[in-house]
Formats: sequence, C-alpha cells, structure tokens
Amino acid sequence: MKIGQVATSAITMTAMFKWIAILASVNTVVCEPTTGKFWHVTDFHYDQFYGDGSYPMSSCRKIGEPDVLGDYACDSPWSLINASVYAMKEIEPNPDFIIWTGDDTPHVPDASLSQSSVLSTITNITELLMDAFPATKFIPVFGNHDYHPKHQFPPNPTDFYSNVTDLWKPWLDKFPNATELFREKTYYTAKIGPYRFAGLNTVFYYTNDKLTVNLTDPAGQFNWLEQMLTDARRDGEMVVIVGHVPPGCFERSRRKCWFYPEFNERYIGIIREFHDVITFQLFAHQHDDSFRIFYDNDGTPISSLFLSPAVTPWNTSLSGVGPNNPSVRLFTYSPKDGKLLNWQQYYLDLRKVSSAESSMWEEEYSAVDAYDISDVTTESLNSLIDTFENNNLYFNRYYLFNSVGYDNNTCTGDCRVTQVCSITQVDYTQFDQCIIDGSGEPGGAVQIRPICNICFGGLIIAVWFVRYLII
Repeated sequence: MKIGQVATSAITMTAMFKWIAILASVNTVVCEPTTGKFWHVTDFHYDQFYGDGSYPMSSCRKIGEPDVLGDYACDSPWSLINASVYAMKEIEPNPDFIIWTGDDTPHVPDASLSQSSVLSTITNITELLMDAFPATKFIPVFGNHDYHPKHQFPPNPTDFYSNVTDLWKPWLDKFPNATELFREKTYYTAKIGPYRFAGLNTVFYYTNDKLTVNLTDPAGQFNWLEQMLTDARRDGEMVVIVGHVPPGCFERSRRKCWFYPEFNERYIGIIREFHDVITFQLFAHQHDDSFRIFYDNDGTPISSLFLSPAVTPWNTSLSGVGPNNPSVRLFTYSPKDGKLLNWQQYYLDLRKVSSAESSMWEEEYSAVDAYDISDVTTESLNSLIDTFENNNLYFNRYYLFNSVGYDNNTCTGDCRVTQVCSITQVDYTQFDQCIIDGSGEPGGAVQIRPICNICFGGLIIAVWFVRYLII
C-alpha cells in the first residue's frame, strides 16, 4: 500500500469514529402522536317498550308500528343504541377517551318508570360501552333523565347515586378521589393527557329540578369548581368542563332557557373569571348540533361550548323543534397543547338506510371543511359567526347540520335571529335584547357582536318562568 493510500484510509477511519461518537451521544427520540382523538356520545334514551306499545308506556307518539331501525316519533330501540356504539368502534376503535353526557331513559311519564328500571337502563348501556371499549378511559356525567323521578336530582347523597358509582367504579377509580367524590356529590375531576376534566352535574341548575330552586349552590358544586379552577391555574393545567344541561337558551325554541337565572349568571361569571384556564366546554341535552361563544365585557371571545347531538331521533314535545337523525361526534385535538383541531359528525339517516348496523353510519360533515376554518378554537368559531351575518352558504350549512341533516327548510327571519342570538348571547338579559334588536330588522338581521355594558331604559320582562316544557 502506498503512503497516500494509508493517509486517506486513516482520515476515513477518523471521520467514521467521529460520526459514531456523535450518533452515540444522541438520545433516542420517541415520536409522540401529532393528533389525538376522542368521542362524545350522548342522549341514548333507550325505550325498552319500543315496538310493543305506545305512549305513555313507550315514548312512541304515532299511529301504527314504529320503523324497526328507529323512528322519528320514538326514542331509541336497543338495535339503534348498539349500532351507534359499534359504529364508534368501527370508525375509531382506539380513542384516547370517551365523553358520555347521559340521558339514558325514554321520554315517558314518571309513572312508567322506577328507580330500578332507570338503574337497569344505565347498567345496560354502561356494560355495552365497557364491552366495546374495554381499555378506554371514560368521562361520564348524569343527564336529567338518569334519575327517578326525572329531573329531580337531590343535592345530597342517595342510594341511587351510590349504585351508579358502583357501576362506573372501573372508570372513576382511574382518577384520584373521583369515585368517592362522585358517590357523595355526583361531580368529580379527572386528568387525561393534556386535559383536566371537570365532570359536573348541571341538572342541579335545570329549571325542572324543583329540589334546588331555593338553593344558592346545590351540592357546593360552584364553590368546588372555582377551587378546582384556581388549583388548575396554579398548576398550569388546561380544563375541559363537561355537563349535560347547558347554560343559555335553546336556538330552536326561543322561550326555552335551561338554567335558573341565578345559576346561569354565576356560571357565566366563572367562565369569564377563569377563561384563561378553561380550554373548552362539552354539553348536550338539546339533541341538536350547535355551539356557544362566551365574551368578556369588551366583546372579546374568550371561551366556546360545544353541543353534541343525540343518538335518539325523538321528535321533542317542544313546539316547532322537530326530530334529528341519530349521531355521534369524533373530536381531533393536539396532545401537545390541547388545541381543538376539528370535529367530525357521524350519523344514520333513518330515511335512507336499510339497516341500523354500524356499517351504515357515515360522515355527515367535517367542521373545518364544511365551514372553511383552520381549526375549531374559540377564535375560529367566532370568525365563523361573523360570516353568518352576510354569508348564507355557511349559515345554511350550519342550520342543516343543526338537525343532523333532517330539516331541509330555510331558516330566515325570527328563526335566524334566534339561532344566532342563542350562539352569541348566553346571558338571558342580553339574549332577550338581541332578540328584540334582531326581530325589528328587515329580514331578521341580527347584531352578531355581543351586547355588553348596556344600560336599559326599560325593563325586559323575564320569561324564564314559562320555559318549563319537558325535554
């Protein structure tokens, strides 16, 4: 070997050893997933007498037999509930967690149910969810139809609360102190991924719960929530509030607002005080697809609330509301910073399907695609609301999605005003003023921006006392 070749080989070997040393010093990098997924499912309303009778024993309000797969005049048969859960499993079998916001029994008189039958229904659905998603973490909360008599949740421990706690113990035990807190109070907190959850019992605030009407803080839930949010702020956590009955007013029934006024006001105050900690809010109850925006006193959007539609297609007793197609919702988020990136709505169009099996469920829409927004953060949803003022394309899409593809009618005039005021005005007084302002405009134009710091010359008569129809 020549001298030049030896020198070249030495240089090559030296370089190789340097690269080996560099590679050896680099720590092994584990690639984290860039997105996470979670389901939100709600309002199953299982009718165990479906097809075997009519109202009041069954929820069905129609002449003749209901459709086998599900019927707009009825609550859910078991085949529909089973198909909805296994559609979730087929579409996304490995979610990071599942939100379940209650309402499991049918819309029938209390005389047709009992505490044992309500518990049996909750047991059946709990076991179905556990069988389909045995390793998945759940955040379950009560709905107003998850007690007997319906709506009448006592703000103190009961045997029924304890029985449901035992059912949900495999889920609740995964979170420190959650099981015993839920047993005693029916609310709890849980940490999953980037989120700190506040699982609330907002039926306490519902105008149909006569056991809490004269209380200032049922079960101490408001005080507990404020302390939990204070601790989360100290610890740098991102909080997601989960409940069934939402604050604000129903966009498909103008005079139906859900919370007692004083509870609605306090809830809004908590959102405003802790909006830097609260990432988003997840609610249900209305059976339809909508959302809410909270603003500070300067009109800046500070928080958003998502209303997921129901599995039951039942045509509510509230006048003019109408039914919906059965539906479940899949959210996409960033595990790194908790940012909500998208939601996809999956549904079963009962007018078109030949089977309620899971394979018949399809995507109704993707929020970022349908609304042409970059994500589903508060800022993006607020920009979407801005387009509702002069862009019929996005509003008409929203209105079709509002009933999960059932209502193809055009929403104008008072309909449009009520929809937009419900989204942007969670405060009752501001909602009423928004309705007054919008209804006086040609074509039902509505002020999109929130109403803040207004001194009213006259008295807006409270109408919440007539808002007691059952849902």
